[in-house]
Amino acid sequence: MDGVVQRSMRTEESKPGMLERLRERRLVKRLRSGEPRAFEELVKRYQHKIFRLASRMTGSEEDGLDLAQEIFLTIHGSIERFRGESSLSTWVFRVARNHCLNALVARGRTTRLTAPDRRHEFERELSERQPGEHPLSRLEQSERRRLAARALALLEPELRSLILLRDIEELAYSEIAKIAQLPEGTVKSRLHRARALLGETVAALERGDEVVQAPMGYNEERP
Repeated sequence: MDGVVQRSMRTEESKPGMLERLRERRLVKRLRSGEPRAFEELVKRYQHKIFRLASRMTGSEEDGLDLAQEIFLTIHGSIERFRGESSLSTWVFRVARNHCLNALVARGRTTRLTAPDRRHEFERELSERQPGEHPLSRLEQSERRRLAARALALLEPELRSLILLRDIEELAYSEIAKIAQLPEGTVKSRLHRARALLGETVAALERGDEVVQAPMGYNEERP
């Protein structure tokens, strides 16, 4: 009896994933047939995630918007190469990540990036503080986030992308491994190193040290 209940529960838990895969297959079929509304649906589904990834990879919302448009054009032109060996979401993120990395190399901006413009962040933080909350508490949080964004922009791009996929997009290690085309163990070890470097860079910025480039995260050749 317990076995039947457990199997039933597993089946119920897997239904959302099964429905999502079915929707993805239908969307891919429509995209391959050239249906315009299918591409609109694809953009609507992923535009915020892709823009967020691109803007944080480049350190610029303007550059991120340009890259996001390029990424969707690339996806539209290469949908025939999607073989369905991974989910559509995984493939979209792989295309986006590779496009960002290639664009940074082409522009010669692999390490010397600037953090996003946050000139008005302090004012906004103060206006949004909760009743009874000390203004300095909110400003300290804001400053910490500003330094973290700057430190992230100084990380080697491949490590930066892993942090964004895991800690911002909250993807599973297994999915990140498929996106980056790396063994899962390698993803975990590089993420551990990336977080350590990020912490070291934030600490250096807090001390007022001049940091123009975070230390390289590893000496392995890229796949």
